[in-house]
Amino acid sequence: ASRRMAVADGRAFIGDYAGNLYALDVPSGALLWQRDLGDTIGASAVVFDGRVYVMVEFGRRRAQWDGRLYALCAQTGLIVWQSTPTFGGQPHSSPAIDAERRLVCGGANSGVCRCYRIPPHGREAAAGGPATGGAEPEVVHELLWHFKAPLMNTTFDGGGRDPHEASIKGPITIWRGLVIFGTVDRCVYALDLQSGAIRLRVDVAAPVYSAVAVDDALGLAYVGDMERTFYAIDLRLGNIRWRSDVGGKVQGGPMVLRNAVLVGS
Repeated sequence: ASRRMAVADGRAFIGDYAGNLYALDVPSGALLWQRDLGDTIGASAVVFDGRVYVMVEFGRRRAQWDGRLYALCAQTGLIVWQSTPTFGGQPHSSPAIDAERRLVCGGANSGVCRCYRIPPHGREAAAGGPATGGAEPEVVHELLWHFKAPLMNTTFDGGGRDPHEASIKGPITIWRGLVIFGTVDRCVYALDLQSGAIRLRVDVAAPVYSAVAVDDALGLAYVGDMERTFYAIDLRLGNIRWRSDVGGKVQGGPMVLRNAVLVGS
């Protein structure tokens, strides 16, 4: 199964490594629907305004991996949109949504991050019904911007290989108009949500696979690397406030508490 379940309106949504997305009834655990979307779903889904958004990997048969961002109707599992063009690499990164601005962002191993406008719910009916199977998408999500992270630091990634691209492995985080994520080439980025312009880039000691958690009051972004260092990055000043040796790789997401931050290694 993929990273974690997304839960909304009594339904839980989760993908598997065979490329299927499932909707389960939370009280009973009954399967409500199942949709075959591709070869692998390694990222978590997110739910917004009656739609499920999920990054899907495909290309196993061609030995050339790629990926798309899909939107499905949460009630029926019918595909209502899929991103075009593709992301140019496997999307291990979970997407993020800004509900107020109705924007969804996704990233991939190619170092590509894209932001799309989410149309109002109900456009499915106006377009003549959701697209199904391999049909063309009917609920257009306008591309707002496209960003490709440059390869800044050629260093060994978590698998002991020299990276050829600044892969985005961890989930995307959106906070106060910033799109925040780490890359395999030892960088943490914050992009402008409206334009995709780089607002800050901080170099760290090792590849970043973990999610980024933000302390809203302090304006600090917490993230770990694949060696043993955990960082607090000041999003207002654009520098590292402090770092701590946590004894091992950080691959999961930290959690911000009232007077502390919880992280596993």
